[in-house]
Amino acid sequence: MVKKRSPRVAPVESLAAAGSPEASGGQPEPSPQEGYRLMQAFVQIRRAAVREAIIELATRLSEDGGLRG
Repeated sequence: MVKKRSPRVAPVESLAAAGSPEASGGQPEPSPQEGYRLMQAFVQIRRAAVREAIIELATRLSEDGGLRG
């Protein structure tokens, strides 16, 4: 039986060190490590519909100015 490999996700504690908005209360610059981690996680998504939904969401957020109202 083949064991499924679980995706590697950074622990919550490391988000504060990476410049998490929750930790600093603002909109910090993303770190290169965080960007690499997100790209690796995205590439590992096997379902095309999920990847397309993520791309659509990111596109909408960038066009609408993000989550700010």
